[in-house]
Amino acid sequence: MTDQNQLFSTMIMEEIDATLDHPDLDLFFEAANQIVEDMKLGNEENAINSLLMVNRMLAERAPHDLYRAYRNFYIALISNFFQNTLEWNIPRSRVFAYNAASIDYIERHTTPDKLKDSMEFLISYFSNIVKEWRMPASDHPMITQAYYIISAHLEKSITIQDIAKELEISSSHLARKFKEQTGKTLKKVINEMKVSASVYYLQHSKRPIADISNQFVFCNQSYYTKKFKDQFGVTPKQYRKQYQENTPLFQLSLT
Repeated sequence: MTDQNQLFSTMIMEEIDATLDHPDLDLFFEAANQIVEDMKLGNEENAINSLLMVNRMLAERAPHDLYRAYRNFYIALISNFFQNTLEWNIPRSRVFAYNAASIDYIERHTTPDKLKDSMEFLISYFSNIVKEWRMPASDHPMITQAYYIISAHLEKSITIQDIAKELEISSSHLARKFKEQTGKTLKKVINEMKVSASVYYLQHSKRPIADISNQFVFCNQSYYTKKFKDQFGVTPKQYRKQYQENTPLFQLSLT
């Protein structure tokens, strides 16, 4: 243990000494935090501009070991981003999968330039799909909380009665208020949110459509197909075919 302490202490001191030559660390951390915030807002261009600034700072700090500098920062950055998305009540298993796949994607690139390209791609990728993760906006706290409850139960059976019980109100009052505030019934919104969440698996896995239907607890595949077509204008099978014809660059292993 003493040898490990000594080794780690030496590594820390080396990093501290290197840091003393670069007094603009406040700017570095501000830019890093801004990347995460812009990704959460879907501001791809701003996030990439901040990344370019950080890349320049890393190149100045570690010109002889750019690969390690980029890799370590990118892994920390993407992990920080996913830690921040937990506030949206995305299922933990999915956040873990996104994070693990992103790190694996970064580490598959073996030169500094390829690493930079990989991180720009991940920023672009998640900045675009992050819009699907955020809760719909509502000025009414009860409606906002209902959205969060639905989001946390997308892969479980969830009814109006279940949501009302968690909110400690009557189901009739909840149903009436929800329709007044959103113009939609709770049942319709539950189905829409489940269908929207299922899209990712159509895009990025080879799971049979029947399995995806079961995963999101639709009563049967026919009902899932009907609700999907109501929402997107095509069946799940047609959607998957159209998407895959575009040859996506990045796929998670969700099989």
